[in-house]
Amino acid sequence: MKNLILLLLSVACTAATHAQPLSQTIRGTITDADSKLPLAGVIVKVTGSDPLIGSASELNGNYRLTNVPVGRISLQLSLLGYQTITIPNIMVNSAKEVVLDLEMQESAVKMNEAVVVANGNKSDPINDMSMISVRSVSAEETNRYAGGFNDPSRILSNFAGVTSTQDGGNDIIVRGNSPKYVQWRLEGIQITNPNHFADQGSAGGGVSTLNNNLLSTSDFYTGAFSPEYGDALSGVYDVKMRAGNNEKFESVFSLGLTGTDITLEGPFKKGYAGSFLVNYRYSTITLLSNIGLVSIGGIPKYQDAAFKLMLPTKKAGTFSIFGLGGNSSFVFEDVKQSLWETPGHNSMKEDIKEDYEKGSYLANVGVNHTAFINENSFIRTTLSFSGEGIKDKVYELKTIKITDPSGSSRDSIADKRLNFNNNLAKSVYRGAITYN
Repeated sequence: MKNLILLLLSVACTAATHAQPLSQTIRGTITDADSKLPLAGVIVKVTGSDPLIGSASELNGNYRLTNVPVGRISLQLSLLGYQTITIPNIMVNSAKEVVLDLEMQESAVKMNEAVVVANGNKSDPINDMSMISVRSVSAEETNRYAGGFNDPSRILSNFAGVTSTQDGGNDIIVRGNSPKYVQWRLEGIQITNPNHFADQGSAGGGVSTLNNNLLSTSDFYTGAFSPEYGDALSGVYDVKMRAGNNEKFESVFSLGLTGTDITLEGPFKKGYAGSFLVNYRYSTITLLSNIGLVSIGGIPKYQDAAFKLMLPTKKAGTFSIFGLGGNSSFVFEDVKQSLWETPGHNSMKEDIKEDYEKGSYLANVGVNHTAFINENSFIRTTLSFSGEGIKDKVYELKTIKITDPSGSSRDSIADKRLNFNNNLAKSVYRGAITYN
């Protein structure tokens, strides 16, 4: 009888455990859209939840919602004197906390009590100085775009006036302008072309170094640029990186067609609001080739890394350090004119073969500092370094016919010489100061 009772209790406990629904925590910080100061007392709730899931933000603007069921949910933010906003289609999964840093706009209109149904406008940009020809792009939109290959630039071809090249590359063509006139920016400062296998003067490539696991909502401009974007002629893609989880260490491992990567994030220490976020990716097809599963010529080899460190202080403002880098290469042996037009090529004879070696690299690193002057103003300072390089080598191999004593003939390579050698390198230091 005792054994029977223990067995029934075990079954009941197991059933109760499996019956528990999966849930996750949603947290973040709410600030004023203009002054960037934290807002206290903001009511945050999950719309349509029963029983209601909600909480209020603390003095430092932090909020936390626990035991939120997994799936797609919508959040509603409300505070007296501020516009009520709704954030729809938030993906909640059991493997990772959802960290959302949100902003609220002060309401300048006083009215009686009213019921408002808010529909978010995806075209609203992050930059308040840009009024037209700009659209915000979220990381979730990029992930859900068909054929995106985890590349944030491919979704842009879905916008009006923007298209891509017919060869399947990720070049951005805005209203017929050359892709090389697109200005890429990271964390508010101009960077190099963030693509592997880039050519001189291009703004595209075979594979992007940007990874959706690190990106936040960014702005894409197709014209009428603000003065801060300088000499942009075609378009501007102002990419933002999210902050890492400052309370809990998390990691994500991905294996896909474009690469095998790992993402790490977490706090520097307990009780400190700072965090780190780092990602490293290596070419999957190169891994398969190294272990002998793939044996073809011209395998593209590439690897890239990105990081962002958030370092808030009590009196000196908030510092953030960010970086993006990568290198790539490939070797094509016995190149035919119909397959590839090699650099420096004028004509190719039947007895001449060519081997083409190509390599490129890029490096971008910078630091941001935000200092609050008072409740109505702040200064943002950015310093950065950008470098990139391209190497091309073309070897000529002359083939001669050798006749054996038996009368049979075979091909033999007589000599191999360097026919074309190209090594381009560029480095730039930049700085920017914005007073808001």
